[in-house]
Amino acid sequence: MEKHTLGDYTISLKTMMLQPIAHSVYQTKIFDTDGQFYSKKTPLELIKESCLTQTYSTYEGRRQAIQKKYDIKNNVPIPLDHRNYLCAIPTASPERWDCSWLFYGQVARFDPHGKDTKIHFHNKDFNVLKVGLNKIKRQYMRTGDLLAKMNLTDRKNKL
Repeated sequence: MEKHTLGDYTISLKTMMLQPIAHSVYQTKIFDTDGQFYSKKTPLELIKESCLTQTYSTYEGRRQAIQKKYDIKNNVPIPLDHRNYLCAIPTASPERWDCSWLFYGQVARFDPHGKDTKIHFHNKDFNVLKVGLNKIKRQYMRTGDLLAKMNLTDRKNKL
């Protein structure tokens, strides 16, 4: 089921992946548990918008905080709701045109697909990305570690 949107898509727990596309109108193909949508905004613009509306912070501020506190230098995962494992994982430098964003809580597993990687989602959908299997697995594991640390910090602060 494919749907079109005019840029009013909101990243949520249903978001599986944002993929840049070369199209005359749309810049992002959105994979969601409710179907596929298209946005006139870039994946990074959608992430930045979600930072403001969901974390009350800028993307740049969120990124710098994660870099400093958790010592992550490159391809920084962006937690939008760490308590619910809503975290955007870049597949390359976010400044690159071909950077897709995976969402941690929706990924079931990764399989090799030649030099690329097949990403399986919990709803049984899948997609193939031009990124090495080991690289994306490291990114995913690093994101899980980050989310665990953030949730442990929350728990310590409540005690």
